[in-house]
Amino acid sequence: MHKLVKSFSAIALFTTFISTPYAVENDKAIAEVNGEPIMATELLTYAKVKNPQANLQEQNVRTQLLKAYIGRELLFQEAMRQKYDEREIVKIALENQRREVISQALIATILTEKPITDAQVRAYYDNNFANRKEVEYKVSHILVSTEAEANDVIARLNKGEDFAKVAQAVSTDSSAARGGELGWMHTSKMPAAFGESVKNTDVGKHSVKPAATTFGFHVILVEQSRPIQVPPFEQMSVQIKQSLTEQLVQNYIAELQKKAKIELMN
Repeated sequence: MHKLVKSFSAIALFTTFISTPYAVENDKAIAEVNGEPIMATELLTYAKVKNPQANLQEQNVRTQLLKAYIGRELLFQEAMRQKYDEREIVKIALENQRREVISQALIATILTEKPITDAQVRAYYDNNFANRKEVEYKVSHILVSTEAEANDVIARLNKGEDFAKVAQAVSTDSSAARGGELGWMHTSKMPAAFGESVKNTDVGKHSVKPAATTFGFHVILVEQSRPIQVPPFEQMSVQIKQSLTEQLVQNYIAELQKKAKIELMN
């Protein structure tokens, strides 16, 4: 399958370009390089790729972009003179790029015809974030290599040994010097098994079973917890719109998959 979305900025680029009220029939040459004209729409497209935030109303911005475009054109002409376009690796790259550009143009059209609205973004925030109660935890941990070692640590703690001292003695993590302290964290920033262990451990207690991650086996102390405020809508609206946009494209691809015959070769 082709890439879903190269980036949100790529979607924005094509959406901007196809909706630009710059009619092709009004296009004009703004420079020439060795007799090859540079058209205004070509520079516009280049500008949106190079710097989507560029203010093309500013003369110095247009001058710098044109200078960069001419430099690229000189390199292109020289590469063509040396027949780089006939190299197999270049042909493959060009075909991939052609497919990417055409695919992104389709995505841009879909999003232009059915854009994500402010009302949709607000509804998503209200349903998923507005009333959600978030908690973060102050945690410490002891990291060891095997489950047996972790169970030995738990046994020592159950007998009353100090967590920080045990961490300093046996933990293989760099936090051992701090008695295993990791500070305040939200479970979304933790490995899944680690986060589940934190949520299932009472404040002031250590975990009763080791949590296995790619780092090893953790024994976790949940020292404190506190509520955290969900960011306001204004801070999350762009992120939510991007997520909804990507979901819209995923849904479109899913519909195409239903009608497609796809075979995976070994």
